[in-house]
Amino acid sequence: MTSNLSLKTQLRDFPDPQALAQALAQAVADDLRAALAARASASLALSGGNTPKAFMQALALQTLDWARVAVTLVDERWVPESNPRSNAALLKANLLDGPAAMARFVPLHRAVPQPEDALAEVERALLAMPLPFDA
Repeated sequence: MTSNLSLKTQLRDFPDPQALAQALAQAVADDLRAALAARASASLALSGGNTPKAFMQALALQTLDWARVAVTLVDERWVPESNPRSNAALLKANLLDGPAAMARFVPLHRAVPQPEDALAEVERALLAMPLPFDA
């Protein structure tokens, strides 16, 4: 049995990590452009950590109407942005720079002791984003 997903999956090889980051940034930017052509805004959810840094930097260079894009994280450590382990700080330093700084960032961390203390507020903020995510 073949699923619809496997019919859409393509194996692509890249000569180096930078070429991979550029291709992914182009594909994600194309998805965001398509969403912006169809609606007033688009949304993007990204992983944190060091692995997507090159991709974020390449995506930041894409020509988009960034003011109409909402960005959030799919994961976060419960630390403030001043902490070097903060995914929000990593995203701001590597994506939300230059023209991409115009995007609306929806952070997951709040200045409360436990994640559970911020759950309702974070949930409201995420539900205010254009859903489902475009990329």
